[in-house]
Amino acid sequence: MIELVKRKVLRVQISEITLKRLCDFYDNEDNREVILLLYDKDIYFSNIGFEEILKFIDETDLFYFLSLSSVDKTIVESDGELSETARKSFDNNADIRYILIKDSNTCETAFFYTDIVFEYDVYIENLMSVKNKLRRESVNTYFVKIPAINDMGIKDKDVHRI
Repeated sequence: MIELVKRKVLRVQISEITLKRLCDFYDNEDNREVILLLYDKDIYFSNIGFEEILKFIDETDLFYFLSLSSVDKTIVESDGELSETARKSFDNNADIRYILIKDSNTCETAFFYTDIVFEYDVYIENLMSVKNKLRRESVNTYFVKIPAINDMGIKDKDVHRI
């Protein structure tokens, strides 16, 4: 599902971005709805939000994300509908969640947000399709369900990060 959402934004220079600074910024719950607009001097580079940094383990992950997300460096014009340019940006890069747009009706900046719509039946159908293709090639496949911590009866206080 793709929809138009308004978010607070903060303009920052990409040269100032480190994983520690991002974590410190988003550690404040009031900042979790803020999207950081990354600029290289006066040129819009990309953007990053709280949802992205949750996936990062180290600086390499941040560098990889920035390398991929820089594919869409333009501010997209919109009339309230998802433009073809914005749609292609989402289709070409699954790591992009927000695209900065300029609404020609209001001249405000906003973001198009994309999220995967999860349908269990479609998910199972896709898994079985892949399994059947592999079977025709004589490749054995196995489905493995990894239980959540709660399903195993382990309490949060017993979990230690390595």
